[in-house]
Formats: sequence, structure tokens, C-alpha cells
Amino acid sequence: MTLADLKSADTLYRNEGAVLWQGRQVPAGPLPPVEVRLPRLQRDLWLLSIAHAYQGIVDYLAYVTTPVLRQGIPAGAVFFPEANREVGQGYDSRMQPWHRFPQNLEWHAMSYGICGNTSCIVDKVQRVLQEARSQSQIKPVIAGQWGRSFRNRPSLEQQMAAIRQVAPGIETVSHFDFSWQDPQFANARRSCRANASL
Repeated sequence: MTLADLKSADTLYRNEGAVLWQGRQVPAGPLPPVEVRLPRLQRDLWLLSIAHAYQGIVDYLAYVTTPVLRQGIPAGAVFFPEANREVGQGYDSRMQPWHRFPQNLEWHAMSYGICGNTSCIVDKVQRVLQEARSQSQIKPVIAGQWGRSFRNRPSLEQQMAAIRQVAPGIETVSHFDFSWQDPQFANARRSCRANASL
């Protein structure tokens, strides 16, 4: 929106006050000049679009999982634990308000990280545990190889042991396969011991 847009709207709708929508607060009295209103209106429109996007994701997830859940089939959502936060003057571009996801879904938190040890992985799991309600089924997603470190990631069993230590209630993890971005390493990650457990 530009100054010209706002001036044009004022001309077209002379007898109307400030544009309102749910949650928007505008000071009482006559409208200030467009130069004063424009920055606030642009900010308010930005916040409205963010709120709409946030709620749209939650509504969509509830809509698509309801028929599945009605048939007794488990459903879940995959998300990045840090993707529901503000970043600078905006928000994380992945826009995943997982803290508002329905509690009857499985929460598959993408908990992989590269920090040379398990601390960054455990931090992501703990963040999800802090935000989740007690009935949430949290099933972290981790990446790596069985039996050895890989590209500065601890082995899968080290990651699972670290998760078990901070979250003994978590009974399931998923293994994320990077073959779509590193096909040369795909074959090395396609097997793990069948008797491995958390």
C-alpha cells in the first residue's frame, strides 16, 4: 500500500472511518493525515496477513486430518521446532505454528541439528516438550547414521540415548533420510539393526 493508494481510498470513501477488522485498534476521533496513518496501516496489514497465515495452517491441518482420525487411523504433523517464532521484525519463513496444532495429532518434531554433539538435538526436543500439553504424542525426527557420527552429527543411538535421558516418556523416533539432497550417501543410511530400540 502506498500514500497514493490511501489517498485514493479516502477520496472514494469520504464518509467512512478507519478500516477495522477483528483485533485492530484505532484511536477515536478524526483520521490523521495519510502520511501518519500509512506506516501504522502497513504494519497492521502485515500482522493481519501473518495471523491469517498462522490460523490457515492450523485450520487446514484440522480439516485434512479429521476424516482420518474419525476412522481410527493415527495422523500427525511434521514441523521444525523453531519455525513458530518471531525473527527480527518478522517471523520464521517456514511459518509452522505447531504450538497450536490439535493435541490429538502425533507431533513429529524435526529435531536434527549439527553441533558436534547431542545438545542442539535435545534442545529442540525440550522446546517442544515445554510447549506441548501432556496428552501430546511427541515423536522426534532425527538424522544420522547407525553406529558412527556422520558429518558432525552424533550416531543415531547417541541421539536416541540423549533424548531418552531428558524425555523418558518419548517412546518413538523417526529417522529422516537426506537422500533427496545427498544421493551419494543414501545407500549408507538404508540399514539399521532390527533389534535397536530407544
